[in-house]
Amino acid sequence: MFMRLTNNLMSKNYLTNLNDSLSALNAQNERVTASRSYMKASDDPATALKAFQVRRNLARLSIYQTNVASAKDVLSEEETALSTLNEIVGNAVTQVLQGRTGTYNADTRKIIADALRGCQEQVLSTSNSKFSGKYLFGGADVQNAPFSLDASGNLLYKGQDVNTGTFSEEEK
Repeated sequence: MFMRLTNNLMSKNYLTNLNDSLSALNAQNERVTASRSYMKASDDPATALKAFQVRRNLARLSIYQTNVASAKDVLSEEETALSTLNEIVGNAVTQVLQGRTGTYNADTRKIIADALRGCQEQVLSTSNSKFSGKYLFGGADVQNAPFSLDASGNLLYKGQDVNTGTFSEEEK
């Protein structure tokens, strides 16, 4: 038994194959233009999953880098504040040692006392330093100033006198 091939059937097959080849060529050109090995995740699920994991890991690394940079900035500000406090305390010690000697008159001692009050204000101001709107030395509570003075001029940390040496437990 023989089958008859007509011109119409041959041209139909030719055009179908030609369209399929052109579609494949177009798909390959799109991949080359986009520099991708697939255009949809369904084209290559295994590679798409790996690419997703790589992008997720890159996003995490970016977050880590941002956090490290932020932490470095905070630590730098804290170091600057502590250095400033060290200078203020050194100046205060010098003033105290000068005032301890019995060679100064009352006016000079008043000047030294005023300088020490200035040191106290500088210590308070530096201890309440802020970075990005948050107090550096406030512990977990970065929204409220950690240090203050009471009516007697005693230094308070979160409302507790630092001169007593004892602190009540913080609320959890």
